[in-house]
Amino acid sequence: MKKSVLGITLLLSSSIAMASSGSYLFLETAYQGSLIKNKDNSYSLTLQNESKNIDYFADRPARKTGTMPLQEFVGLWKNKDIKNNFSDIPPNVAITLKDAAGQSKHFFAEVLNPSYSKDRVNYKLIVLSKNPVPTGKVKDLSLFFDGIHWNPGGFGR
Repeated sequence: MKKSVLGITLLLSSSIAMASSGSYLFLETAYQGSLIKNKDNSYSLTLQNESKNIDYFADRPARKTGTMPLQEFVGLWKNKDIKNNFSDIPPNVAITLKDAAGQSKHFFAEVLNPSYSKDRVNYKLIVLSKNPVPTGKVKDLSLFFDGIHWNPGGFGR
């Protein structure tokens, strides 16, 4: 777990250092979820969320932080008015979790076609890393998403 957190911290640090001052990164956590491998070798990640919000923060020098509704975050894939929107340029995500055996795992993926309803969010993942991806029930998930540029009026408002 310590290696996973260190790896993700290094990834985020380098992303922050290279990003422009108007870029925001996102953090989502969930207690439980499931991962299913699809026939096209993509994965479907379903999260059961206690929280209906997602946290974001800006790199320096802005160092701004905030929380937005999860439904609004999922909308970043659909709103074509946003510069570098997630539909045209899907974000990467670093994921840490515990598999069914309680072992800590991590991997990196591209995120496509999210959907949100009630207390569930679904993501299609195209795995980028060579790390094995656990399938089945998973828990204690943390997802660190690539940035998107702040637009006048907020995230696509």
